[in-house]
Formats: sequence, C-alpha cells, structure tokens
Amino acid sequence: YLSLPALEAGLDPRSTQFNNPGFGSAKRNSLVFNRTPANGEEGWYLTAYAEQLERTRGISTSAIQHTVGYDDRDIFGGRIAQNIVFGERASLTVGADIRRDRGDALRQIYVNRLPTANYINNQDLNLLTYGIFAQAQYRPVGSLKLLGGLRYDRFD
Repeated sequence: YLSLPALEAGLDPRSTQFNNPGFGSAKRNSLVFNRTPANGEEGWYLTAYAEQLERTRGISTSAIQHTVGYDDRDIFGGRIAQNIVFGERASLTVGADIRRDRGDALRQIYVNRLPTANYINNQDLNLLTYGIFAQAQYRPVGSLKLLGGLRYDRFD
C-alpha cells in the first residue's frame, strides 16, 4: 500500500502511508477437480471448483481516511472443453465455462480509523458468469506457433 516512489526507493512494504497503516487479511478454502486426457493432447478437458473467500483490506487514501474492503463470498464454477488435433501441426479447442459468486462485497470509508456510514459500494452478490470459446493453433514451422480464438461472455 505504498506509493510507487516509496516502492522504488526500497521502503518496507509494511510501513505506513500518511501515518496510517495499511492492513489486510484473507482466508481462502478451495477444492478443485481436473480431468485431462490420459495420453496426448486430444480429448476432453474438465475443471470443476468451489472456493470460499473471506478477505479484509484497508487502503490508506489520505492523512485521515482509509477505504476498507470486505469480501465474504462463495465461488463455484467449471469448464469443459474438447481438443481436436489435426496431425502434428494444428488443433482446435472448443468449450464452455460457468462461474457463480454469492455473498457480500463492500468498500467502506473510515475516517480517523473509525467506520463511517459512507460506502463506495455495498453489494449483495449473486453473479452468474458464463461463456463459450474456440481457439485454433497452427504450427507452420517447428519453432513458430500461431494462435487465434473467439470468446463470448455473459454476466448476469
């Protein structure tokens, strides 16, 4: 939470800014399942995950003011993709993914280290994100690989 000149000067990142300490804590619990083809690159790929996130972070913005962020959310998601290989030179991957965030996210203004009634944002999250994608790879020569892709995302 130091200014860029302070970081460039090599100051201790645990020091204060405007005589106000930056602070924070986080606790994450995650579970991830991955499935990949047993042999080679061709086949189905699957990822499923669940995460619980609790995070508090204080950022000093002036000599008397902090912005304190708080997140408490559950995150679930997954991705499925099919990779099709065309000889030694090309492949095409198509797939879809989805993610759900549920919980709270807020950024509250503190003055003289005490909370105020002012918030930058205070959200009761119920976010659904999903998308589809395609990616092609082509290797015209051994040391050169060309990549291209398309993606469509939606946020509800």
